[in-house]
Formats: sequence, structure tokens, C-alpha cells
Amino acid sequence: MKTFGRTDLEINNSIEGETIEVKLERIITTKEPIEQTTDIIHQERRAGIQPEYDIRTDKMQIAIEGMNAVTNQFLIEREEGHKEQEPKDQETPEPEQ
Repeated sequence: MKTFGRTDLEINNSIEGETIEVKLERIITTKEPIEQTTDIIHQERRAGIQPEYDIRTDKMQIAIEGMNAVTNQFLIEREEGHKEQEPKDQETPEPEQ
């Protein structure tokens, strides 16, 4: 985005994409293969409902568990850093008087 002079006005250089109707008409008339697809979410019945695909799952609880894992890893790394620094402090000889 460019700004001109002393103003904070910004120019929007975006372009409008083709509508779904135009895109479908183009694909049908040219008979080109559909390339823009997404993953199919299919679960085996014997595996049960996976929480990441269940609409009834409490997503906040999953997020909290993930953040707890990250926080615990950070605390472990911090404690290891403190343990490495402690022997260096003890190795300094005391000044003679």
C-alpha cells in the first residue's frame, strides 16, 4: 500500500475475483478438471468420533491442554538453563585477603 504526502490515506490495490457462477460456467464449458479441492474428512466407524472433528467438543479445553503442554516445556527448558548457570557461579574462586 502506498501513502501520499502527509496523509494517512492508503490506496486499496485489490482486485475482485470471479464469482462462483462464472467459475462453474468456465469449468463446464472448457471441461477442465477441478483442481481446487479440500481434504475429505472421513472417519472409520470403529475408530469413533475424533474430538477435532466433533462439533460438540469443547474446543477451549483442547486449546488449554495444548497451551499447558507448551508452558510446561518452556518451564522445563528454563529450569535446565538455571541448572547450567549454577555450576559456573560456584566455580569462581574467592579472593584472597
